[in-house]
Amino acid sequence: MHSYSGYFGRLVLLTICMFFLGLYPATAKEVVIRLGKLHVIPGLSYHGSYNDNIYSTEKDKVDDYIHTITPSLRFHYGRGILGLSGDTENVAGEVKAGTFRGGYGTGAGNDLTAGTRNRLFSSSYGGGTISSAVGSRGKFFTFGYDLELGAFQSNNQNNFQNHRFHIDSGIRMNKFYLKGNEMFAYRTDPYGSEDQYNTGIKTKRWENTMGLALGYKMTKLYSIELGYENFLRRYNQDIDKWQNQIANKYGLSLIKNVNSRFSVFAQYRRTFAEFDEQNDGISEWTDNTSGDYVLDDYFAGISFVPGSKLDGEIKLGYGTKSFDNNTDYFGRKYADTEDWIAETTVNYRPMRKTSLTCLLRRHFDISPDTDASSSVSTLFGLDLRQHLIRKIYLNSGFDWENLNYSNALPGAPEKSFNIYRASAGFDVRLKKWLTAGLEYEYRNKDASDDYYSDDEYDVSVLTFRSDIRF
Repeated sequence: MHSYSGYFGRLVLLTICMFFLGLYPATAKEVVIRLGKLHVIPGLSYHGSYNDNIYSTEKDKVDDYIHTITPSLRFHYGRGILGLSGDTENVAGEVKAGTFRGGYGTGAGNDLTAGTRNRLFSSSYGGGTISSAVGSRGKFFTFGYDLELGAFQSNNQNNFQNHRFHIDSGIRMNKFYLKGNEMFAYRTDPYGSEDQYNTGIKTKRWENTMGLALGYKMTKLYSIELGYENFLRRYNQDIDKWQNQIANKYGLSLIKNVNSRFSVFAQYRRTFAEFDEQNDGISEWTDNTSGDYVLDDYFAGISFVPGSKLDGEIKLGYGTKSFDNNTDYFGRKYADTEDWIAETTVNYRPMRKTSLTCLLRRHFDISPDTDASSSVSTLFGLDLRQHLIRKIYLNSGFDWENLNYSNALPGAPEKSFNIYRASAGFDVRLKKWLTAGLEYEYRNKDASDDYYSDDEYDVSVLTFRSDIRF
């Protein structure tokens, strides 16, 4: 076993050294590469983590040190708001966006950093939000690339490379605005997908999300918006391909601008999801037993304009999930379902040095295992960022996620899990271009019945991070 306390001591010493270095006057100036309206933004980060349970198992835990280096490059043109999508810096957490209200923003492509939360903090586009993102003067275009290199100190068979490309663009023409988004992520890490598939198992897979949103300002108060999004997921190994998925989402929103600070909206979305490898006969599935389904989502909400004390979106609604087939390949009957749903992310700044983020998400999801046909995921999270003194920032967070599965195998008890995550740490902004920090995170997964106890785990991760952004 590795010495936890020894590693902790080295991280604390390194962080203290970098802190005192940052107190001295800057010896280097911030570098900005500008070619007219084109901004070129390079970045580099290092995360060094001690993880006491790298495979997220209930028994026979294996610990290790994980070194992660992530170089990145951004190209931005125009007057749009840089950072709404693709740029990972935010006062209270990771910000990753879909193209229109309720974009997929899949977790596997969102969080490229080892040892951090695999969670969804999504900004939303649509209505007043997309209009302000495009800006009043026309257009913007952003392209970015991230390369994540992960090295396990002892268990080097888990070493990985992750790649992510993303493109965002927008244009405003009188009463019309158009926004486009493309994100491709290729991953080989053992951190699992957003639906918990293969958590702790090194898995090759890639995902692509493409979206379009077209808005029209009908009057001074009312706008209408059409949205489309295509999501494609592919696994490399045959044993995983039954999870391959294609989904097409269509949306219609009606927005009323109440004042300069917020708007209200109503939205309808329909999603057609297909498991094409199941339809083609992989692993005894057929086109008569595949898990293809249709989602119908009905939402109402409030969208706050960025820049004030309160921004983000409160969005609650009602949804249904309908399966195309009657039974799966086990002979279990698919159960159509309906439930309340939510896609809410709100950032609140009660004081200049304090930022609080609240997240509530509830949606229908696929099952990562063949012993259930579907699941409902509920996620609630709180993050706090506090500017303490000079260049020091305190970060803390808490998440609770419930995964409730339907149609378990005959004779098996009802299946559900509660996943708790808590974290605390600090960042030191040493220079305009250099930030260093230390964070401790604890994750725990509890099953509803001892029958599923093999899926339980608890993980502690201590991470030193250093981020360079020019």
